[in-house]
Amino acid sequence: MNQVKVLLLCSTRFALPAMRNLVYSRQLAAVVIPSSFEETTEEVQQLLAGTGIPVIPVNKKNNEAELKKAIKKYDTGMVFMLTYPYRISKAVYELPQKGFYNFHPGPLPEYRGSDPVFQQIKNREKYAGVTVHHTDEGMDTGPVVIKEMLRTDAADTYGILNNKLAELAAKLSGILMKMAALDIPIPSKPQEGLNARYFKKQTSKEIVIDWETMDADSIVALIHACNPWNKGAVTSVNNKIIRLLDAEKTGPISREKILPGTVTAVDAESLTVAAINDENIRIGYIYIDEGFMKAGKLSNLGVHPGSRFMSL
Repeated sequence: MNQVKVLLLCSTRFALPAMRNLVYSRQLAAVVIPSSFEETTEEVQQLLAGTGIPVIPVNKKNNEAELKKAIKKYDTGMVFMLTYPYRISKAVYELPQKGFYNFHPGPLPEYRGSDPVFQQIKNREKYAGVTVHHTDEGMDTGPVVIKEMLRTDAADTYGILNNKLAELAAKLSGILMKMAALDIPIPSKPQEGLNARYFKKQTSKEIVIDWETMDADSIVALIHACNPWNKGAVTSVNNKIIRLLDAEKTGPISREKILPGTVTAVDAESLTVAAINDENIRIGYIYIDEGFMKAGKLSNLGVHPGSRFMSL
């Protein structure tokens, strides 16, 4: 079997497990990262320290030229994209002999778009997945090579699920490498258009809790979907912006005339807030300008039973 070298394109930590495996198998030729992603670049350089594997910085203007140069210079038979922000033209994605593949952290075609991890948590999907597909000129539209799902947990935050999917992507990268080594065409099939959905990047409105309309499960899901990348889902209390990082549903309870968003209990660790449908939400951690802290510390800022969280 022939050993194929891979050029890996990335911008987030999602790529690290697959990168680690490619380093171990000595099949990673080089890594390309947009220069604006400084934190990711630092993590990648730490992972690659002592390996001699180059990290190539690019920007939107020189992206295509640098990719063409790298594919030729490092004799890469395959290119893997794991969260890469730039579009790839046909002149580039047809260059690698074994193919140009995108590892998408969501099932396709149901979760096309730039942040399927957020959307899968927000939509309370019982299963999330990774799809490996051929790159084409569309957005997440190329033929699918591999798709695998894993069961989610109600307590999964954005960070936790992203890590789970990153490890799954690493597993699928190994499968793809074995397929490529067989020196036969890698099978794929077109995406089914009837199930296609495209999610745009979430807006500021989509990360705000609407206490009047969202049920407890939806609020908890949004809070987890915003942790840690947005420091939590956004709300306000006593005219102060609060970001909620961790929560769980604790209802239903019996009560009368308690408006949604009303604080019903506060202790040293947490606070409890009323939701619609006679349910409660226990909030564990928050973020405010003063820092990350246990939600119960809001009592020091005048938040007590009877205070009310409001939508912005």
